[in-house]
Amino acid sequence: MKRRRGLTLIRQRHDMDCGVAALAMFLSVPYGDMAAVTRARFGSLSPERRGLGLHHLEELATFYDRPLRRIYKAHDYLVGRTGVIGVIGGDMTWCGHWVVLKDGTTVVDPAAHGDADVWNVADYLQRNHCRLATLLVDAEIRSHAKSVVRCPSERNR
Repeated sequence: MKRRRGLTLIRQRHDMDCGVAALAMFLSVPYGDMAAVTRARFGSLSPERRGLGLHHLEELATFYDRPLRRIYKAHDYLVGRTGVIGVIGGDMTWCGHWVVLKDGTTVVDPAAHGDADVWNVADYLQRNHCRLATLLVDAEIRSHAKSVVRCPSERNR
């Protein structure tokens, strides 16, 4: 496994296990452990089942005591965030693809071959003719939460 700026690169081993590899990479769990837990909890994920969905990833992360929360596509929803994100359309498989987003600027793809595993987000989207979807981040991290500051006269309203 190669280390990429704080992430250990974990490659997917089968066509439909990008979710297993991306989540293992994000949670820093060995691929074999994540695959074993996935099989124990969900059985064999055949191509007909389309691999892992959002709810599968959330359940697996909770098993590892790292609950995730969903961040749906909106203006600037990627800014500064690290997590597992869905990729759909274009050159992706018919059921989509899971990658790791790092600091809102970098995509780490578990399916890449050779050294083309780390991409700038814009370059990745252009190269694969695809778009990003729902982002899963650690539930406890709320770095983008906005606090409302009110003046004393508004507090009693």
